[in-house]
Amino acid sequence: MRHIHSDWKRILLVLLLAMICLVAGSPVHAGGPRWIAGSNYFNASAKGKPVVWAGGQIAYYFDQGDLSPTVTKYPAEDLVNAAMSSWSGVATAAVKFTDSGVLAEDVSGTNVKAGPKGIAMPADMQPTATNRPLGIIFDTDGSVIDAFFGAGASSPALCQQNGAMTRVDNISPSGNILHALIFINGLCTTTTAQITVLKYQLLRGVGRILGIDWSQANEEMFAVDQVSSNGLAGWPIMHPIERLCDASGQSCIPNGTALRLDDIVALNRTYPVTAANIGSFSGKKLTAANTISVQGRIQFKRGQGMQGVNAVLRPLIAGTDLPDVRYTVTAVSGAYFQGNAGNVITGTTDASGNALNRYGSDDQKLEGFFDLSGVPLPTGRTSANYQLTFEPGRFAGCRQYLGGFLHDRAGDAFGNYANAVSFRAGRRIEYLSGRRYRQFR
Repeated sequence: MRHIHSDWKRILLVLLLAMICLVAGSPVHAGGPRWIAGSNYFNASAKGKPVVWAGGQIAYYFDQGDLSPTVTKYPAEDLVNAAMSSWSGVATAAVKFTDSGVLAEDVSGTNVKAGPKGIAMPADMQPTATNRPLGIIFDTDGSVIDAFFGAGASSPALCQQNGAMTRVDNISPSGNILHALIFINGLCTTTTAQITVLKYQLLRGVGRILGIDWSQANEEMFAVDQVSSNGLAGWPIMHPIERLCDASGQSCIPNGTALRLDDIVALNRTYPVTAANIGSFSGKKLTAANTISVQGRIQFKRGQGMQGVNAVLRPLIAGTDLPDVRYTVTAVSGAYFQGNAGNVITGTTDASGNALNRYGSDDQKLEGFFDLSGVPLPTGRTSANYQLTFEPGRFAGCRQYLGGFLHDRAGDAFGNYANAVSFRAGRRIEYLSGRRYRQFR
């Protein structure tokens, strides 16, 4: 095992500046679970755990109508089924989608309307319709999307963003998703190219209703204008900002219907296959025994956990010291810990009256914790050396604070502090005190 050390004080300075960015800028996208049950609203047994569909089982129901004049009901159902199969086909993730029938109506602008008291909709679309836990809505003319998301939300000029839209509207105190909707925009099915983009957006939408967060893996290639085919092969489907697709579908992400490794790892972390649940998932494999794991805690010098640092794990290309960006996986430190919970002066609720500590645990041990578990080895390999690096969150506000550290080489000050470790499937590594490892078979 090889350790490469650089100036620790310099690294702490950059980490501190990254924390300033987190206060001043937008949230860092963590990958992995979209929500972590907090100390308010949720049962004590759920606190600190991902919010998921109970048992990884999701029953879905289709709208009775066509998607559009060019894509009728059954071809539209095939598009949805393909996206769901991509996620449920991950062999080390405890997820299963079941086509359970149809909703009671053809959902359209005639039975879904926005009004001064909210949105009027059929009973089996409402958040309380837990006997129809996932509804798939074929919105032929965009009127349903406009009712839910605002006038113009369905515009065909925005098909690179609004082809498939989602809404998770019922989460239980037990930490389970009880109801969600996927809206598919019929205005974005005019051409074959648009339908190709729609397939990619459906894959993203299914990830969102599963409770998977956005991820910033390989985002640095855009920051430094060095986009490569290998970088795109590791750029997750669940990236936060659409950078390549256009409304016409003439340009989009290559191989946009295939999950990247970071997507698979996020699903593994959120829905692991364990000895307790493997009986419900025929053909699946135990997650821990068939993947590797790196977990640890990043902290300030005095011991407080540090939130918002992106931990990046990449295998080294065999026979070299170069990281293989096709297999990038990431996790953000403190993603399981609560964010700004407020105080008696600023208040402890948001503008809608929801408690600020509803999501994220109050367990201080999780404040700087990062979880890079559930990582499959590269295809065709039985062992691999890995590089673990740390980098600040990637958003425009950081540049004014990190200055030269980010100039033309985003995250480089973190990247200098790297470690190469040899792994076989089933091995777990704990990263301790910024400099030491403890390995487990």
